Amino acid sequence: MVKTYLPHTWQEALFIRGNDDTMLLAGGTDLMVKYHGAPGITGNFPKPLLFLNQISSLKTINIETDSITIGSNVTLNEAAGISALPLILKQALGEMASPAIRNAGTLIGNICNASPAGDTLPPLYVLDAQLTIESLNGTRQIALADFIQGPGKIDLKANEIVRCLTIPRRNNTICFYKKVGMRKAAAISKLSFAAIAQKTDQKITYMGVALGAVGPTIIRSKEAENLLTGKIEILTDTWETMHTIYNSLLCPIDDKRSSAIYRKTIALNLLAYFYKEYIWQ
Repeated sequence: MVKTYLPHTWQEALFIRGNDDTMLLAGGTDLMVKYHGAPGITGNFPKPLLFLNQISSLKTINIETDSITIGSNVTLNEAAGISALPLILKQALGEMASPAIRNAGTLIGNICNASPAGDTLPPLYVLDAQLTIESLNGTRQIALADFIQGPGKIDLKANEIVRCLTIPRRNNTICFYKKVGMRKAAAISKLSFAAIAQKTDQKITYMGVALGAVGPTIIRSKEAENLLTGKIEILTDTWETMHTIYNSLLCPIDDKRSSAIYRKTIALNLLAYFYKEYIWQ
């Protein structure tokens, strides 16, 4: 027997969360797989389930001049359909899982799963996404890069729920995304690469590069990005310095999907391709 809660309002959900130790479920596409039982047998959930999928206020999408806010119940396909969504995130969503999964799974659920191979994470890292988290005690904002602390580990207290995701809107003149997997769709990535940049009068004014499935969390180096930001003339030794930085940061593992050496080699090759084809021109 699994104890479940099915609130219909946000305040009701916060009250339940604040008074019982629960597991949160929105789309359930990861959670149900992780804790499923044998056919006909109830899944072995370690805590009561708090369903969020009946809370209409979590289905909201707000598009402002400088940001996009996406509620916790917005599915992957609904997010992909946002006209103002940054291209790099649209590309990642388009290559993610299967249509059935994208119709059920939520964008914030993919974040909270905190998998190093999470498809949406590298694009959201370079977009400087932030989360709004609430409890009966109040509200806080946190950068996505600080929220994810390791494989399956997030900065979410037992009485808190993620309410929404906010993505800053920028005029990114350069965008490059690549997912490497066993097949084109419905595959967990061997690794993924996301990069955006703003270029004005041949000068890089903003740059973000993030790599997934090559470490315990998404790899992003502000030190390497700062080597290019504000520069007009990009020198050959800049690439060599960047390569050295990323080579030291990447720490992939061997698993059933790929080898560590393959992941690291391809990641550095994608970095070189992005640098030479999009930046050093």
